[in-house]
Order: sequence, then structure tokens, then C-alpha cells
Amino acid sequence: MVASYEHGHVVFRSSTLSMRPIRSIAVNGVLVGLFAVADRAAATLADGTAYLIDTRGVAVAAAGLAPGWEVSGDRAATTTTDMTGADGVLATFSTDGVMRTAATLPGSGPIGVAARALVDGAPLTVLSGPGGTRITVLDDAGAARMMVDLPSDAPRTPVLSTAIGGAGVVVAVLARPLRLVRIDLK
Repeated sequence: MVASYEHGHVVFRSSTLSMRPIRSIAVNGVLVGLFAVADRAAATLADGTAYLIDTRGVAVAAAGLAPGWEVSGDRAATTTTDMTGADGVLATFSTDGVMRTAATLPGSGPIGVAARALVDGAPLTVLSGPGGTRITVLDDAGAARMMVDLPSDAPRTPVLSTAIGGAGVVVAVLARPLRLVRIDLK
């Protein structure tokens, strides 16, 4: 299944039917983002709303407004800072539009969400600090479970969270020299 934005509609196409359209849903607003969240398409609009659309064309609004939305595995996420810019703020929403995680990371500054695999046990992970060199692993309630600082020469390092054997794992790929940092959560 592929979703695309065409002539004011989110269109779903089937790869098994030679990419023929099978559903479309009209968009009443300015679409600024279209990405996958688990088995749904997420459409984000310029007014800060996000809609999670299933393959039947049913759209559910996420219970939040944000200037930007990201994907983290099976959740839509939004990140921002508090009024002072000192604390990072994260909220995640499941595919039913319900907020699942809310967290404030004191002193983190701007934060971003790391890529997260669609497997049970994959932890929610955020990046902060200069160039995203601080990795913070959160529990389901949004509390910081672990923090790891990468070397200062590793800005914008690709970070992925997954699970191996049911246990959470966070992986960072560092360059110069090329190496892999694996953080096991137990």
C-alpha cells in the first residue's frame, strides 16, 4: 500500500493491483506532511493538526496541535521546547489519536525523535544536545530511563531503537572511524 497526495486528496494505491488507486480522502487544508505511522498514513496540516488515516479511508485526528510532526515506529510524535527554550517537550500519539507519552526533559534544549522499529519492546528514544549527541531513552510513561552522551565529534549520528529477543536496544552509527555503538536495556 502506498499513500500519496494528489489534487487535494490523500490517495491509497495497491502494489498488488499494479499501483491502481483503491481509496482517496479529501484534504480540507494545506497538507505539509504525509508519512507512515505503523499501518496508517499520517497527514499533517499547516494549522498544526495531524490525521491518522487507515486503508479504508477513515481519518482520526491526533489529540494535539503542533507546528511539526515526526514518526517514531507506531506513534506520531511532536517535539518542541518550553517558553524559555531550555527544556525539551515531547508528546506521542498512537494510531487511534490518543496521547500515549508526555515528557519534559529539563535542560535538554530542542529535541528530536530517533527512528524506532515496529517491534514489541523497542524503546522510545529522543536526541538532544549539540548536533543530537545526547541519547535519552524514555519509558512508556515518559520518564528518562537512561542517558548516553556520544562523542562530541559525532553530530547528527543515525540512531535507531529496536528490540532483540524482547529486550530494548538502541544503536548509533558513528563515523571517523566507522563504528557501531549498541546500548542494551535490561
